[in-house]
Amino acid sequence: MKESESPGQVRAVLGCTVLLALFAVDFYFDVRERDLFSWMDPYQYFDFARGVMEGNEVFDRFEIPSIYPFFVMPLLSGGATVPAALWINVLAVPILFYALHRLARELEFETPSSVIGLLVLSSPMLVGLSRSLYVEFVLSALFALAFAFWLQFLKRMDIRSAVVFGVAFVIAFMTKLTLPVFMILPVAGAAIGHLAMKAPRSAANLLAAAGIPIVIATAIHVVIFAPSLGYYFTVASTSLPFMFLMGPVDWFSWTSATYYFREIGETFLFLLTPFLGLAAWFAGPAVRRFDLGQLASPRAAIWLWLLSPVLILILHPLKEPRHVAASIVPAVLLVVAGIEGISNPRVKRAALACAVVLAGMQYLAVTQGIIEAPYFLDRSLHYKELRGQMLTTDTRRLYDPSPEPVHAQHWNFNQNVAIAGFASNEALSLVWQGFPGVVFDLDTFDDPVGHFDDVPYERFEDLFFLAGINSYNRRCGWHGYQSTLSREAVVANAEILILNDEGTGEILRQFPNHKHFASIAREQGTIHLLRSTTPTEPYRALYAREFLRRHPKLDDEETKVVGIEILLTALLDGDPALVEATRREFGLHQDTTPPLRNIYWIAGYPRLIELTTMLPVD
Repeated sequence: MKESESPGQVRAVLGCTVLLALFAVDFYFDVRERDLFSWMDPYQYFDFARGVMEGNEVFDRFEIPSIYPFFVMPLLSGGATVPAALWINVLAVPILFYALHRLARELEFETPSSVIGLLVLSSPMLVGLSRSLYVEFVLSALFALAFAFWLQFLKRMDIRSAVVFGVAFVIAFMTKLTLPVFMILPVAGAAIGHLAMKAPRSAANLLAAAGIPIVIATAIHVVIFAPSLGYYFTVASTSLPFMFLMGPVDWFSWTSATYYFREIGETFLFLLTPFLGLAAWFAGPAVRRFDLGQLASPRAAIWLWLLSPVLILILHPLKEPRHVAASIVPAVLLVVAGIEGISNPRVKRAALACAVVLAGMQYLAVTQGIIEAPYFLDRSLHYKELRGQMLTTDTRRLYDPSPEPVHAQHWNFNQNVAIAGFASNEALSLVWQGFPGVVFDLDTFDDPVGHFDDVPYERFEDLFFLAGINSYNRRCGWHGYQSTLSREAVVANAEILILNDEGTGEILRQFPNHKHFASIAREQGTIHLLRSTTPTEPYRALYAREFLRRHPKLDDEETKVVGIEILLTALLDGDPALVEATRREFGLHQDTTPPLRNIYWIAGYPRLIELTTMLPVD
């Protein structure tokens, strides 16, 4: 060991410890009052972890093929709360720092690993993911660790490096089964490089070292978690047509092809993006002198790590920023490589100092709400109090026969809700809390980027999802909206408005046909609740009728799908006259065979539909 290595390691440990402490303190103040997650996936992880802890779930029956809930589970032993679960992200930071330290050593960087850690943690995408229960923050740390030992294996070709890489990769792979897309190009590049150097045995060793962990992890999943493997052939894939609505709809468009490349600049690096250009500039001479053997180098592996998911996932129509989040680490490593490529020591130090300042600025910009980052949520929405106010002012006895937990879903289903003034991640949280009721985010109507009605009116679908996907895409930074109802129709038929007022009071004056009935103070503002003073029509019925108007020659089977949506709405609203009229109009009787095409795919709908057989409708 060199004499300088020990003090350097001490400084790295001290620097990373200080950085971890600062991050943890800021994290604590951001999440201590959190009461909601923002969408379905975090609740699936949370509810399963809590269910296993309480003995209500069987450990091998999780519907998503992931071991992630088992990481979260110990954190819930002191109380199953949102803040408690989110601390899994802080626990992943030391793993991330250790991985960065090893990566920096393999790449022979001079920059302290604590500085690299600061640059990584400043990524707007990672800041957002650190405040959510999506798997990708932890996955980024686990895969960075695996890749550090992959680089070590590239250099040494030893069994120890291969085994440690394999163990780390198996854990990461079992955390998320799409992980191999991050390894395809690095492995292929390294194998091609060794073949070009006339080292076929080394190429074979590389393929074995990468392939064996995949086989092992897959075998474990097949044996232990077999019921969950269907997830990637249904919801997570594209067998459900409306999953295409996440991100650009036109699969083969330029916008879709460049989606993840834009994310590198917008949410991976943001203010640090020019330094990635610097890395590309310094890589220019090597590219001009390129030979295939260079693909086996550690620097090439980092470039291929960044590009592998960005290029491969172009072919997948469902696009979302977090799907490539594990490539934030190589993007930052290339930023550091670009800075270290500067030959003048003073300029190099100035560039590194500039990068550190910019990193601090963008971290603060996200955490202080100056800019929005995907998945970032740092305030309580006081939803328990909000819901209590909405329920106590609804005097109808319609919901009394509904048992829990269907009672809450029954009430939600019957509500027309519109929201406005919320940050995008807050808005999505409210949309999900409203399930299966339809919740429209009025701010998506005000976004001038684009509204399209061809998809919603080409094929009839669940309006909860069609309305919610707009908020989902908005929080991911994608502003292309699926138009079902006009803003005027949404506002006119909103039974409840939930408005976030940052202090001006102007937002209340925009809705003269709604009466204010409650306010809830929150950090940096007030949430107002308004109820309609005029009769309303269910959003679902409005969409269904408009769909029928646009398709006067709809075939019988599809007409039945639309008719059952109208019938379900009437049944749950307790309107016997409308129930009978709908049955006559669409030829639907109590023993009618359900339509072959199911639009009620989200868990919770089956119990609600079963409830309709028990409700009195006359």
